[in-house]
Amino acid sequence: MRESLPRAGNLILDAASGAIQYEDYARFSEGYGKRVCVDLSLRGLTAARRRIGAHGRFVRADVTALPFASGVFDAVVSLHTLYHVPAEEQATFLREIVRVLGPGRRAVVVSAWETSPWDLALRVPGALARRSFRLLRGLRPGPASGGPAVTPLAPTAPSSSLYFHPTRRSWLRTAIPPGIAVSIRCWRSASVDVLRSLGESGASRRLLGALGSLEDALPAWMGRLGVYPLLVLDKANLDAPAPSQETI
Repeated sequence: MRESLPRAGNLILDAASGAIQYEDYARFSEGYGKRVCVDLSLRGLTAARRRIGAHGRFVRADVTALPFASGVFDAVVSLHTLYHVPAEEQATFLREIVRVLGPGRRAVVVSAWETSPWDLALRVPGALARRSFRLLRGLRPGPASGGPAVTPLAPTAPSSSLYFHPTRRSWLRTAIPPGIAVSIRCWRSASVDVLRSLGESGASRRLLGALGSLEDALPAWMGRLGVYPLLVLDKANLDAPAPSQETI
């Protein structure tokens, strides 16, 4: 992320900052005078203030209607927000990010693709292993009857899910405002489910290391094929002809 942002500036906008939970996330703004955190959650903004203190400014607002003048920010970052915005407002969200971004400046947006061939391929070995395990367990004799062992299913607690509308590549081509050059990098190529299924064995850690090396070596390809792309938006002079966009 940091290599995709300008290293220094006056103001950086963190659109839907949340609580800034992780230390790496807090360091994104080290080269900037102030980090302006915007979120609808008062609890999240309060936690963000505890994390970065006087380095921040904290504004409770809707990211689809940012309360700032046009072109005031030297950089904008938004992580894992776009796909939680209502589908009919996602293009508005991107336009707002571009509007408040200064000329010649850059924004980075982490989204999630609707489909990921890479993630699907990673699921195959785990699915085969789980099916084999269930088959072997089913063939194992039960302690009393001599038949297959039957494991009772625990009741599933009801859960509320966060609104999720992932990005389609075809939609992104039309949603990016004119005058914006777009490049795609990799935030993370595998889904949370796949990463959790790997466990914490030595082999799993080696596989994760190899996966990270592949993401670093081929960021554009892994950004397109993986689950979570990092969209780099460069704001050109809007009075000039719009640059051709990179293939999405």
